[in-house]
Amino acid sequence: MFVRTVNYSVCCFLILFTTPSFAQGPGSHLLTQAVKVGSQGDVLEYAIFKDWSVECRTSGTSDESRCEMNTPVLIETIDKKISSAVSIKLIFEKANKPAIAVIQTPLELLLSKGIELEIDSRKLGKLTYRSCHATGCLAPFSVSGGIRRAMLNGLSAKLALYNLEGDAKKYQFSLLGISNAVRYANFYLK
Repeated sequence: MFVRTVNYSVCCFLILFTTPSFAQGPGSHLLTQAVKVGSQGDVLEYAIFKDWSVECRTSGTSDESRCEMNTPVLIETIDKKISSAVSIKLIFEKANKPAIAVIQTPLELLLSKGIELEIDSRKLGKLTYRSCHATGCLAPFSVSGGIRRAMLNGLSAKLALYNLEGDAKKYQFSLLGISNAVRYANFYLK
């Protein structure tokens, strides 16, 4: 285990190390983890599992913990995939409880059509928008049941969003590493 401590101010430091329990075994691919302790005793841990990153924080004043996971969302074009303005975040607040996924999209979409979710070429249903703000529109949903199983066992997911003319644009995100990232979040929140 590699440990490095750097003092940033009187009460803050950063430790970088690998976690052997998650770094071993096929498919785990944990790269690094960082723990930052702030002046209030806040703890932040960050880990990467293949295409998914996990950020877990514990408040030093209230002992409340929360983990957030995300991965890049790419837009499909004829000849390549490029980064997009669409994002997906999974939020865990309790161990072994369903996460809440939040998809954020740009404005100027046909909201009544919702978002179609597809995992490994299998359509899983439509997601509805909850609200729109200056930074975009949000479509939260619970990651439970069939959607959870499909995400944990799948390789890739696609989102179909509709422009104002009713034409679908496909966005893709990887599911590689998500099952280990979920295990890590559940381990952290215990």
